[in-house]
Amino acid sequence: MEIIVRILLLTSALLSGLFAKNSTAEVLLNKPNVIVIIADDAGFGDVGYNGSEINTPTLDDLANNAVRLDQFYTYATCTPSRAAFFTGQAPSKFGLLYPILKEDKIGLPKKRKILPAIFKENGYQTALIGKWHLGEAESFTPLDKGFDYHYGIRGGWIDYYTHHNPEHGHDWYRNNKQIKLPKVHATDLITQDAIRYLDDVNKDKPFFLTLSYNAPHVPIQVDAKWTKPYEKIIGNKVRQGYAGMMTQLDDSVRQIINKLEKSGELNNTLIVFFSDNGPSAPGKKWYIEPEFHTINFYGNDGVYGATGGYRGWKAHPYDGSMRTPAFIYWPNKIAKRQLKTPIIIQDLYRSLATLVNLSGLPIVEDGDGRDMSETLTTGIYTGEPKFYWRTAKHMALRLGEWKLVIHEKTPYAQNMTPELYNVAVDAGETRNLAANEPAKLAELLNVLQQEFDKDPEPYVNPILLIKGR
Repeated sequence: MEIIVRILLLTSALLSGLFAKNSTAEVLLNKPNVIVIIADDAGFGDVGYNGSEINTPTLDDLANNAVRLDQFYTYATCTPSRAAFFTGQAPSKFGLLYPILKEDKIGLPKKRKILPAIFKENGYQTALIGKWHLGEAESFTPLDKGFDYHYGIRGGWIDYYTHHNPEHGHDWYRNNKQIKLPKVHATDLITQDAIRYLDDVNKDKPFFLTLSYNAPHVPIQVDAKWTKPYEKIIGNKVRQGYAGMMTQLDDSVRQIINKLEKSGELNNTLIVFFSDNGPSAPGKKWYIEPEFHTINFYGNDGVYGATGGYRGWKAHPYDGSMRTPAFIYWPNKIAKRQLKTPIIIQDLYRSLATLVNLSGLPIVEDGDGRDMSETLTTGIYTGEPKFYWRTAKHMALRLGEWKLVIHEKTPYAQNMTPELYNVAVDAGETRNLAANEPAKLAELLNVLQQEFDKDPEPYVNPILLIKGR
């Protein structure tokens, strides 16, 4: 009798384990895939659905069937925006104010649970294909931060065909191994590897794929077939090249969507699209040396992107720098709408996690983004945005409908010349109301000082620091 009881108990345990395993597999199969597509330096006015002359039919179609984030804010440059997305925090709260340089021994904070790590804990396969720009030193690479797989560049920019830049040298990796490839345009390489990844990915588990293009960031290089449609409608050669890069990127997204449709995964995939910041200022040569780029180079002294009428350019504290095209597409799950609610990039961290039902998020800390999942699904929001931006040279704060801007000073400086805008009625930030609204100025300045005081000493080259308080 005792033997029979033991056999029954053992059988019960085995069956329980089997059912538990099957239950876990079933849960994972029911979880949606997530693809985050990041453009690099694309302006609000550089997509067709925002009125651009640039042809972006795939992005237009997705956006028109998605939640369009018409007041989506990032930070002024690459690294801070990407850091905010992956950590869910304002980047100044852990000292990142500017694009990481090769010699910088910094990256994402070690104590913060990074978004791909949370997906991984929840049974997802995680991959970054494309640009990283969040640390190259040991312990700061993509594989150190929760990604199972990385293919692409670690730094901020490259020659699109040789995959070099003058300061960094060769910059193309598969996981932690530097690799050299034929002179194929980086956008095509990223897309080809993404399609390969979708072919090879384990179909029994969902995936979190960050598809991080470095287009249309300078240098402006692209095959002539992409610029041909713009030769008669855009007079400036640099802008022609930029437009071609955007259309090439759009075609890459088309290839990804087609792949998902053929595999039957599109309806079970949540797709996020945004640009990390706005475009470079016209005529700004940046650090691009013409003699370094010999393949399909369209120059470095002309018009790059379009901000859609918003003031300022990349690295500026105005909306043209930080307000970019963005949408969230999830067929049959989130109804399409144009959402006018202001959303900042770190809000995506908790919002995406809630939408796909992830567990294990860190406790909310000061400086964290909001969980905007309910607003994304209902369109309703009754709160007041409080966004704080800090670069090495500028500061800005948006509180409700008001925005405060300070240049080259701390918020404690006695000789500052503050700018105050009501962005609800003056989206172009053209009328400085600092002298007309002293009470509102004092209110925003007080909040700006509070945020500034919470920041640790920033990790930037000393020449870029705002000194003193």
